Parts: sequence; structure tokens; C-alpha cells
Amino acid sequence: MTDSVKWGPFKRSWAIALIVAAVLSPFLITAALVMAFGPDEEPVSGLPGRPDAPTRTSFNVIGLPPVQTDPCPTPAQQLPQPVTGKNALPDLTLECIGAIGSSQTVQMNRLGGVPTVVNIWSTSCEPCKREMPDLQRVHEQAAGKLRILGVNSNDYAEGARVTIRNTGISFASVADPDELFRPAIGSALMPTTLFVSAEGRIVHRKVGQFVDEADLRSDIAEHLGVQL
Repeated sequence: MTDSVKWGPFKRSWAIALIVAAVLSPFLITAALVMAFGPDEEPVSGLPGRPDAPTRTSFNVIGLPPVQTDPCPTPAQQLPQPVTGKNALPDLTLECIGAIGSSQTVQMNRLGGVPTVVNIWSTSCEPCKREMPDLQRVHEQAAGKLRILGVNSNDYAEGARVTIRNTGISFASVADPDELFRPAIGSALMPTTLFVSAEGRIVHRKVGQFVDEADLRSDIAEHLGVQL
């Protein structure tokens, strides 16, 4: 009787501990295996709107979808010297999205010579794609009085080129896969459109989608002095 009284509570505690261990053991074993070996999957890349990781390639390598766009401005069509100081574009050199095998780049802080509309867009940005037809119609009627240049931000090469084809735009775009341009101008949203004077300075910015083509034309006339 004395032994039964003495060991009874201990036996009950031990039994409870064994039951708890049995319940938790599958979870503990799984956690230990995950920590030891890690997940069995490779990182997914090539999804629409998702940048390739960990490396990025040229937006004009062989095997990517072809696009038909106007060429980016050449150095001779840009300002002879970079613009610095207040309201200057970022000091970034970005690859032009164009013909397969092309290696043309644009030094953004030399962009000028003619008034320029710089439109920041991405494959994953639906408002960006909705306003592209308005930008394209203005581009077609600019007749040398105005330049439109897209900046493809935080995107991957195949998706960007497919978007260019699907929307039918022919104005030039440069690639900013590491998303350096947008933070440099202090913008957190897309689309963002910059109105750049012929002297290469930002005179106005529009955050968000244009209501329609008339809205875009109105901003061009007001801030760049170009009537289309």
C-alpha cells in the first residue's frame, strides 16, 4: 500500500508525458528534417511580373520574343552633357529594349534635346498597360515635337517584351530590372510619368493612370508647351 501511494502520482505523470511526446513527435521529426535538409524545390522564375533570380540577363538576348519598337535616342540625340542638380533625372545608364542582339543604352541624365515624356511601367501593373494605347497614339502624332520613352521597372525580359507586343506600343523603352530609377525619383507607385523639358529637367510628374488620351495631351500642353 505504501509503495502504491508513493509511486502512483509518478506513474501517472510519466504516462502523461509519454502521451504528449507521442502526439508531438511527428511534428518534431518533420521540423528537424526541414531544418537539416531544407525545402526540396528550386526557386521559381519566369513568372509574369516576377523578376528572374538570382541573375539577370540582357533584355535583347537570342530566344526572347521579337519586338518592333522605335530606336532609343542615340547619344547624338541627347544632351551633350549630363544634367545635374535640382530636378535632374537620375544618373543611370539603362539598356534599351529593342532588336535581338542590340546593346544600345540610354544615359538618363542626358535625356533631352526635345521635350520628353518618361513613363514608368511594368508587366504586373494593370493601370500601366491600360494607359499604353493613349501613350502610343500621342507617340504616333508627336512628329518630332515630343519624345515618349518607357522605363520598364522591376520586370523580367520575356514578360516585358511580351507586354510590348501585346499592347502594340512602338515607342522606345529602357529596362530597369533592379528598380533603381523609380526610388531615385522618389516615386513609390506605378504608373508614374515624368514630363522632362528639352533642357533635361523634370517639370512635372503624374502619379497614376491617365484618365484618357485627352488627359495626357492636356498635361503635355500645360507642362511641356507642346500642342498635338
